[in-house]
Amino acid sequence: MFPLPLPISLIWYIAAGMTVAGVLLTWATRLPAADAGWRWRGWATPALGIGWGGLLGVGLVAWLRLLIHLGNYLPIPAAITPTDWLLLVALAPVAEEIFFRGAIYGNLQRNWSPFWAVFLSAIIYTAVHSPEPWIAVTFFTAVGYTLAFRQSGSLITAILAHAIAVSALLASRVYPGVIVALPLSYLGMVGGGCVVLVLIAGWGQKKNGV
Repeated sequence: MFPLPLPISLIWYIAAGMTVAGVLLTWATRLPAADAGWRWRGWATPALGIGWGGLLGVGLVAWLRLLIHLGNYLPIPAAITPTDWLLLVALAPVAEEIFFRGAIYGNLQRNWSPFWAVFLSAIIYTAVHSPEPWIAVTFFTAVGYTLAFRQSGSLITAILAHAIAVSALLASRVYPGVIVALPLSYLGMVGGGCVVLVLIAGWGQKKNGV
């Protein structure tokens, strides 16, 4: 194998390559920047990202809680380093959302119905992540990220949702005792609050015509 130009993990190169590929695919297919999510749509843009991210994060925490009760742990190390956080919460969401939601879904929605565009983009995302042992969960989170992007029309929303959901998963993995002791009613209240936020932000976006 040829030596890498910089002494960093290969996944950093993959993330950088995915970002570049997303931008090039958007350009090569003549996808308008707005359709690829390169826009800001007011306060609803981050609000929808927080709402969708919190909702997906609650789902991931509940799933991890179930795995803990079943004695089946995720293959994520409990001792997550600052580099892991930077990669999984900052770099990966940006790279993956630009590629999968902006370029892939942005192009799919041109020729497919909303249902099939969301479904196919989630399938492609899941196929790329196939080595991971939680395929079903990967698929449903991909659907969530795509719906967040579709509702807002902005990559910022999808990136925020992705980062928040992964942060919830990593924090739960680091502190499993807290997750086990956490009353389910708390998760329900957080999830309900996120649903309300998504509805309010979506209403505000439509009212302002953005």
